[in-house]
Amino acid sequence: MSLIINENNLSGKLRYYMSHHQVEKADSTTSRTRVVFNASMQTSSGLSLNHVLKVGPVVQRDLFSILPRFRKHKFVLIGDLEKMYRQILVRPEDRGLQCIVWRDNPNSPMQHYTLNNITYGTASASFLATRCLLEIARDKESKHPLESEIIQNDFYVDDLLTGYNNIDQLIVIRKNFTNIFAEYGFRLRKFQSNSSSVLQDLQDNIGNADYTVSGETIKTLGITWNAQSDSFTYKAISSGKNKISVTKRVILSYISKQFDPLGLLSHITIRSKLIMQRLRQAKIKWDKSLLTDLHTQWLNLFN
Repeated sequence: MSLIINENNLSGKLRYYMSHHQVEKADSTTSRTRVVFNASMQTSSGLSLNHVLKVGPVVQRDLFSILPRFRKHKFVLIGDLEKMYRQILVRPEDRGLQCIVWRDNPNSPMQHYTLNNITYGTASASFLATRCLLEIARDKESKHPLESEIIQNDFYVDDLLTGYNNIDQLIVIRKNFTNIFAEYGFRLRKFQSNSSSVLQDLQDNIGNADYTVSGETIKTLGITWNAQSDSFTYKAISSGKNKISVTKRVILSYISKQFDPLGLLSHITIRSKLIMQRLRQAKIKWDKSLLTDLHTQWLNLFN
């Protein structure tokens, strides 16, 4: 971000100030704290920045395409782009729409800044970032056709999930990606594979943070993957069975917390949804305890 010394020197005529706050992600291995900006705050005109920004089309494959393709490879590779949004600059004439007020400590005077990069919280951020990846893929299509195809098909925002049936070729792909993204100011890191040979040269470099120790579980695209067993795992969510009272609210909370894009847990979640359906049909209130038969069915799901 850049300090605004003289607002008259800013390019463009429009101004917009965003509030901001921190979000903590306890399971992150690198960025446990992230600053999120509020571009939906209305101004005196009744509009916010997000009201007038175009969201843009989806230019990447969906999860249901990426995850099954990832599972078909004999040797796989996972990685992510470090601080992806922060590597992409916004045009100087548009930065006046990304103003914030900031001070380093409570005793310092408030100062005004512009954010120079794509910013979390703006409606167009995801499209702009993923469109940059698509442009890289198109730039490299003639020289690196395989890597170009992978960028277009195996990235979900900043997460890479890919693979190859030949281990030597996968090592070449990993090294090519490092060089390709470095050329555009990105850093591909946090590599993981189901084969230690794919990461051998990284492991030989003591203290290298570009890879994750073999055997650790990795949370990627909302699903936990174990490199050693090459399998997806799901963390059990509290069913509420230890609560004094199981209610419709407790059951809905459980259902909403289950992230299962491939439907691998459908044999469990469908039963909880059927219980929820019966509660709705019976017009049971949100905080009323379940009837005995439904309560028994609910507990049987977890026994």
